Amino acid sequence: MKRSWPIAVVISLAVIVLAISGILAFHWQSAHSAAQQVVRNSKTLAEALDQHGVKLLGKEAGFTQSHQVIVDVPSEDEGFRLARRLEKANMIVDIAVRIGTSEETRRGMREGEMEQIAELIARVWIRNEDPARIKKEVLRLRRDFPSIHFA
Repeated sequence: MKRSWPIAVVISLAVIVLAISGILAFHWQSAHSAAQQVVRNSKTLAEALDQHGVKLLGKEAGFTQSHQVIVDVPSEDEGFRLARRLEKANMIVDIAVRIGTSEETRRGMREGEMEQIAELIARVWIRNEDPARIKKEVLRLRRDFPSIHFA
């Protein structure tokens, strides 16, 4: 009596391993692509903020090589005040005024939207516009990006 089941099991396992390898390779490539987009978005946001007159740390080094941009605030109190004003406009930063781009990128935003976000931030901080008015524009921008794309 011939037994063929060990070969069938080995072949089945090989097919499973190949399928999992393909899935992992796809996800790694997607994650790598998403990470690159996060950095591009950060650089674009930083350059646009700089053009709007927002002082940032790291200008001489190209502003950023990561997911965040750091605003050069003169004091902790000023950082807190700016963070609160931006929060009223529905834009969240911490009191050190670090602005991350990971969440926006996961929603599908690209460089063009980073330029729009930079303008909105500058209108709140540099031009001292009413955050409640800016909030409506922030919500309008975000409405076009309701879903998370990279997880």
